[in-house]
Amino acid sequence: MFIGVDGVLVNHRNACGLTATVSKVSSGALEFIPLYSVRFVSKFLEDAQRAGGKFKVISTDIQSSNDEEKGAPREVEPEIVVDDSDGDSKILREIKEERKQAQKEEAESSETEEEDDSKPFKAGSVISIDELKLGRDENIILVLGSEGEGVSRSINRLADFRVMIPPQLATEQIGKYPFNMVDSLNVGVSAGVLIYHIRHMTK
Repeated sequence: MFIGVDGVLVNHRNACGLTATVSKVSSGALEFIPLYSVRFVSKFLEDAQRAGGKFKVISTDIQSSNDEEKGAPREVEPEIVVDDSDGDSKILREIKEERKQAQKEEAESSETEEEDDSKPFKAGSVISIDELKLGRDENIILVLGSEGEGVSRSINRLADFRVMIPPQLATEQIGKYPFNMVDSLNVGVSAGVLIYHIRHMTK
């Protein structure tokens, strides 16, 4: 809000809920900024790129490339087996129903968000934010991934620009202890740096 963001999109399935802690961390701004939940992020981004606003998608990415080998398979949630010996138990029926619904949602999500490794990246390579070129009054969606794992490959393939924030180290500090122990920024810090930079270019 401070820098002029119009709204925040959250992944319906893989994001922290809007808890009291989240509100406290945002110093109450959560109560005022427009916030939307998106079930299928890839589909949403594709629609936004085609829509009248012609949104440009900027994604943070420091690992993906067109010739990169396919990553490790996604971790599968272990199946929960419920003892159905007393078939009349209301609690067991509710647990089974919840599990069935979760499996259905997982199947829907997999069908829609499935990563296609044959599809090329829209943005040829990852660039530094200093190399990013944007026109005035561009409509922008900035995609930030989870800390540690980053943005998924399926979403990075859709991005018009894949960017990174390069470390500002002196030549003699690169790769040396203790500087090599800090190789990335907290996602909140990254968001602030990137949003300010983008806002500065588009306004």
